[in-house]
Amino acid sequence: MAARRLPLIVGVGENNLLVPIRRARSGLQCKCFCPCCGARSSAKCGKVNAHHFAHYRVQECTGAVESSFHRFAKAVLHHYDAIALPPIFVHDVKQPLRTYQYRRTRKEIPLKGFIADAVLYGFEKIVVELKVSHKVNDYKQRVFIRSGFQSVETDVLAIFEELVEEGRSEDTKELARRIIRFGERNRGMAVHGR
Repeated sequence: MAARRLPLIVGVGENNLLVPIRRARSGLQCKCFCPCCGARSSAKCGKVNAHHFAHYRVQECTGAVESSFHRFAKAVLHHYDAIALPPIFVHDVKQPLRTYQYRRTRKEIPLKGFIADAVLYGFEKIVVELKVSHKVNDYKQRVFIRSGFQSVETDVLAIFEELVEEGRSEDTKELARRIIRFGERNRGMAVHGR
């Protein structure tokens, strides 16, 4: 499923805070904007289609869904203080999900020639990469391994697509829970670095 065909479920409000579609007032009353291009958006909260935001009187931009997922996932990481780290293999034995507690987050941090989506600071720091349209490339993966950065990548798009298949596309609470829990299964997860 292409990201631009998915419903836009997060807009940006007048105060520059994210507005989930389930909390938006219908139509232009939501006073929302596109998280990518900044165009005025309307909340479509009808009875036929899944609730979503749409650009008002301009053509939909192609980066809206990707931008909204990136912003939403970073806000989720900032809001919580713990994430589940995906299972790893130690001596060919699969270790279960484990929880990582952190005290603070930073977004869009420059690291060795690229920008990390988010960095979590706890006992150690962990780089979090959010996959929406592009996975971690070979260069980034080599940087993680050589630099010893502990890092994880979560496939936000795959998690959202599961919600769409379940008919729960506007459930941003469940989307946030699954982002923090890395989908609670191996699908859509990758571990890079140590």
